[in-house]
Amino acid sequence: MTNIDGVIIILGLAYGIYKFYELSTRRKDREAMIEKMSCGEILYFSLMLLFGGLGLVIGYVIDQKKTTKEYDT
Repeated sequence: MTNIDGVIIILGLAYGIYKFYELSTRRKDREAMIEKMSCGEILYFSLMLLFGGLGLVIGYVIDQKKTTKEYDT
């Protein structure tokens, strides 16, 4: 019984060390990808999302006004 406990503890420690290494490596990779992107790319995508959403909201408001006009007449 004690041999199994020792093996479980060693495997658990090895798995914990592996996960810690994997998380730190992923973090470094993500940071490198963010640094690699230029400011123009980030600005382009953020403005595209902002104005795309703004266009949807404006389209919704215009559609609602048209719908209420149709019901009023």
